[in-house]
Amino acid sequence: MVAVKRSAEAFKAARFIKKHKKAVTNPLEDGVSNCIIRVPIELYVSLAPMYLQNPLQGIMKQHLNPMVMKYNNDISGVVMGYENLTILDTNPNDEEEKTEKLIKVTPDTPFSFTWCKVDLFVWQPQVGDVLEGNIFIQSASHIGLLIHDSFNASIKKNNIPEDWTFIQDEFEEDVNEESRDGEEEESKPKDKRTGSLGHWVNANAKPIDGKLKFTVRNIYTTGRVVSVEGTLLEDESNSEVEKLPVVSNKKIVFDEEVEEENKESHKDLVLSEVTEDNGSAIVYEANSSGSDSEDSSESD
Repeated sequence: MVAVKRSAEAFKAARFIKKHKKAVTNPLEDGVSNCIIRVPIELYVSLAPMYLQNPLQGIMKQHLNPMVMKYNNDISGVVMGYENLTILDTNPNDEEEKTEKLIKVTPDTPFSFTWCKVDLFVWQPQVGDVLEGNIFIQSASHIGLLIHDSFNASIKKNNIPEDWTFIQDEFEEDVNEESRDGEEEESKPKDKRTGSLGHWVNANAKPIDGKLKFTVRNIYTTGRVVSVEGTLLEDESNSEVEKLPVVSNKKIVFDEEVEEENKESHKDLVLSEVTEDNGSAIVYEANSSGSDSEDSSESD
């Protein structure tokens, strides 16, 4: 499978979009960001001989189906599905109209090649989006969530409000001989939060469970897997990192370099001569040139 070769204008546009992508968030719907978008793409794909009679089925099985539920770096998201698969009659890069079909069969290979067009449904979260996930684990260090029952998200302790408290679960067994025979397991309290070591409570002492909304702080991709790091803190933009002083993007110079640059740039600068008047006041005598300063010193 070969992606379409982009023109110089398209390449510049794609680079601009990638550069400013983090500053753009997906639109909100009912308080949650809609991160599933439609991405039309054009591909140049190969077809096995067994699919010559049904090339659409071959493209789906060979190329599109393996892309589903995997992170794709070219579109910066996870392919959730696709539709509107069609075979193109001409190369989309050619400006001139052509009538020949681009399903090519050559004697040097059993595979054929063709251009196709398809609409991909991509889950593409951005930093700053508001997502909602189901809590499946809670601990003193983090809260683990599942988004769309498919994608993992984690909220670390330093991104949980300070007025929230983690309560450790304590299971107490009844030391009752009558319950030891067959009802011991049934008498144990069952925690609905599978795998959790306890649960968080908010400032109003309300347990945190079920669905939880959070803001995307970072997105990590390992291979074809994506995971999200979230935060529950407001005004995350005013973090300690962003409060640091702004440093110029010019090269960093050290004291020795500054001293040499100052000597070079100020070599023609003549400072006024400083003398003392009766040992108390400092008087600045302006000199027009270096020679005048020498004369005045000689006259003294």
